[in-house]
Amino acid sequence: MGKKQKFLIIFLIFLFIPLNCYAQGSDILCTSEHFILKAFPGSPSDAIPSSKETQEFCNFYERVIEELRGKFGGELKGKITVVFGGKQAQGTGGRTVAEVYSSKLPLYNFGTHEIFHVALEDLLGPPPLLLLTVRPAPPFWSPLGLEELACTVFELHFWERSPQLHIYARVYQELNNWPSLETILSQEANLTFQEMEFPLESFITFLLENYPPSCFKALWQYQADLALSPTLNLQKAIQQAYGKPLAKLEEEWRSSLEKISVESDWYKTVSLHRDSQLLLATISSLITAQAEPIKIQLDSLTQLNEALKPIAKIWNSAPYGILIQPLKDFSSLEENLVRAKELSKKAEKAVQLLQVVQRNLGSQNWNEAYGNFYELRGALVALGEQSLLPWVDKNLEELKGKVPPELVRSLEGKVFPWWGWVLIGCGAAGVLGLGGWFFVFKRRAHQKGKGQQP
Repeated sequence: MGKKQKFLIIFLIFLFIPLNCYAQGSDILCTSEHFILKAFPGSPSDAIPSSKETQEFCNFYERVIEELRGKFGGELKGKITVVFGGKQAQGTGGRTVAEVYSSKLPLYNFGTHEIFHVALEDLLGPPPLLLLTVRPAPPFWSPLGLEELACTVFELHFWERSPQLHIYARVYQELNNWPSLETILSQEANLTFQEMEFPLESFITFLLENYPPSCFKALWQYQADLALSPTLNLQKAIQQAYGKPLAKLEEEWRSSLEKISVESDWYKTVSLHRDSQLLLATISSLITAQAEPIKIQLDSLTQLNEALKPIAKIWNSAPYGILIQPLKDFSSLEENLVRAKELSKKAEKAVQLLQVVQRNLGSQNWNEAYGNFYELRGALVALGEQSLLPWVDKNLEELKGKVPPELVRSLEGKVFPWWGWVLIGCGAAGVLGLGGWFFVFKRRAHQKGKGQQP
């Protein structure tokens, strides 16, 4: 058997094992007309909803299906199995989905996004291709399309966040000088995830709010012309489904956004959300662009993570970061953003130095390497990055025998002060797998407050 055949077999095994794990051997928590809720075997108790919460989930899911059936007609093709107990929401390609719950958070999670993928395909048919297809900039590489956007739109509708979505879209569009849908959809658009997502989802929501559901159903069922670009396919699909050109509907949508009265608190809240997203994109691009073998990992930058954690806490308190009310106190968020931006610049310097020293070693440029290693060491310590220090110190020690003694003496006094290590210890103690939650604004699992709303 050749290597390609072996790789294919291994790939297929990994592809289908999760389906069997989710579908079999799970403990049933609740059943209803259209749903079976299960607990994944061996899951910690705080990852499984209580019996009362499980019944609430079933009731909520049934209300979702009833409204969708009333809007679009049709019937589900069978029950949807929802499995709790994992750390990430995901679909399986069948009628089983994994959703997230956690009793440890101030707001408990239970999502509906993956359920919409199954339900909409049952009621409307196979998901469309090449409609509203965009590929966001890092850190979100997965392409968006009508199906993904529509699932989020319906999720926000049932979470009663559609009015706030329009506010976010209005402010984002205004801050970006009102890019057209064609610009947003263009492959050359250098936009962050939300700079693409919020306007597109607001546009879809506008169509659902102002035109018959049959129009959206026709849009969903449009057969894409593979010879056309995404923009031309959208223009053709909109004309067929709504009887109007895309430009006319876009004009109506923009006019509706411009009529929204955005209070100053809302404007500043959304502006800070966008600043947070831009910072995320900058840091993620910095981390992922490293070309040399030895790389800095985001989780190891404890000082930067400490600054990011309170920022993420604010936006992660609501589905997709869309708050139900604007912030009132901006000082803490602004201070943390300033600090995080300063540390991100230091991280950029450290990443550059790490790449340079590896090239210095490869070219045997010992003098330059020694000076750059010393500078790199100080940058890493300032960021709380300890994992690379043994490697840096080892190279510094080896380079001492290869560089002039006066160069060593000139740099030996530049040692990081003892109190710097104290700060690192304090920072490291508060960072537990921050890379896992790093601004997961576009997560599948959304949150509902225990007697409160964000």
